[in-house]
Formats: sequence, structure tokens, C-alpha cells
Amino acid sequence: AAVAKVTLAVLGFTPDEIGRFMKGARCQHLELTWHTSTASRRARLSLQNRTKQHFDALFSIKGRHDIQISDVDYKEGNGSPGLLVTLKSGDRFRQYGKADQIRSRKRRDRSDAWMSTGAREYRQSILDAIEHQTRNEVIACAETLRDLGLEHPRSCDDDSLKLLIDHVWKAAGLRPQ
Repeated sequence: AAVAKVTLAVLGFTPDEIGRFMKGARCQHLELTWHTSTASRRARLSLQNRTKQHFDALFSIKGRHDIQISDVDYKEGNGSPGLLVTLKSGDRFRQYGKADQIRSRKRRDRSDAWMSTGAREYRQSILDAIEHQTRNEVIACAETLRDLGLEHPRSCDDDSLKLLIDHVWKAAGLRPQ
């Protein structure tokens, strides 16, 4: 909620407008992200492969009423895999290499126009530091947020977000920790 308030203030909203927005706003999607660090690039690729195999196995039996997988989309470009799993509820889970997030495939972006001048000299050290990390994203749809009481930005706290992750994890056939 605090990030939403700051964003609105930066956009020029008055305190009264921010208050009205926070009272009436409804989340349509909520994306939660975290990174999983591995020991090497090979370990990261192995993690991603195991995740893909898990979802492929569930997808192969998706006709069962207790399997919540609707679609598994796996793409590999330049040796970097990316996975997007859609659940029957509309929620999604995405996993890809963290370094892939800042490696651009567009010619204009490869010319470093996307990176500040001060950061360009650190580009390779940043890429080296995150090469072994996997980015995981849970993208919850409006229906799930409503069911869990998270449709208002002000209702999101640490406990409710953990509940959301556990809910999507369970639906995806993964055990909540």
C-alpha cells in the first residue's frame, strides 16, 4: 500500500485524491516475485528443468478435477529457458533466469540506451552476480485476490501475501513451505 501511495504522490495526486484512491481501488492482478540462488549456472538450469518436468507431468493429467494446471508454456532462447504456467483459476507462475531479465534482445537496447551512463561500467559484474539466480513470479488474478480478501491494496501485509503464495503453490501442485 505504501508503494501505491508514493507512486500516486509522485504522479501529482493530492493527499485527498490518494485517500479516495486507496479506499476505492481494487487489485486486478498482483505479482509477487522472489529469487532462488543456486551454486552455478548448471544448477540454475537443473532447477528450471526440474520445475518444467513437474509442470509437464501435471499438465499430462490435467483432465483430473484435482489438477489445477491449464497450460504450460516453455520457451528457450539463446540457451535460456523460460516457463509460464497458467492455472485453471487464471493465476500464473513464471520462472526464468534473473540475468535474462536485463539482457535485451532488441537492437536499440543492446546499444546500452536502456542503462544509465553510470551503471554501464558495472553491467558485466551485475550480470555475473545474478547469473546463478532464478526469478520466480506468482501472478494472482482478481478472483483469487477476492477469495483471499486481498482485493484492496491496504489489505496486503506479510501474512496475507504468504497466504497468497501458499494458495497458488498448493494449486500448482507444490507444497507450501
